[in-house]
Amino acid sequence: MSSTLLPFMLATDLADCLVRKDVPFRETHRISRRCVAKSGKQGIPMNELSLEQAIDGRFEEDVSHLFDYERSVEMRAAKGGCGRDCVLEQINVLKAMLAWSGFTAESLKETFFVRNIKATRTIDS
Repeated sequence: MSSTLLPFMLATDLADCLVRKDVPFRETHRISRRCVAKSGKQGIPMNELSLEQAIDGRFEEDVSHLFDYERSVEMRAAKGGCGRDCVLEQINVLKAMLAWSGFTAESLKETFFVRNIKATRTIDS
C-alpha cells in the first residue's frame, strides 16, 4: 500500500503547518497548491524539494516531519475522521448494526452483488 502513497497527498498538512504560524487559512491553501504544482512541474516529489526551492519563506526545517503518512492520518482523530481509532470505532458501530439487523457482511455482499448484476442486465437489454 505504501507505493500508492504520494507526497502531494500531504498538501493539507503543509497548509496546516502555515496556519500554526498565523498565516491566513486562505493563503495557506494557495501556498500549498503552489508547492504541489512546482513539485509536479519539476518532477520532484514535494518531500524532496529543498528549503531553497520552497514556495514560501515561512517553511523551515519543521516541514520535514510533515511527510509522515501515519502521523497525518492520526492527526485527524475527530469523530468520523480517518484516524485509526476513529475508523475502528466506525467499524464496530457497523458490526453492531449488522448484528442487530440479522444480516451478515457476507449476506449483504451477496444481496448487493445480485442486485447489481440484475441492474446491469436490465440496463444492457
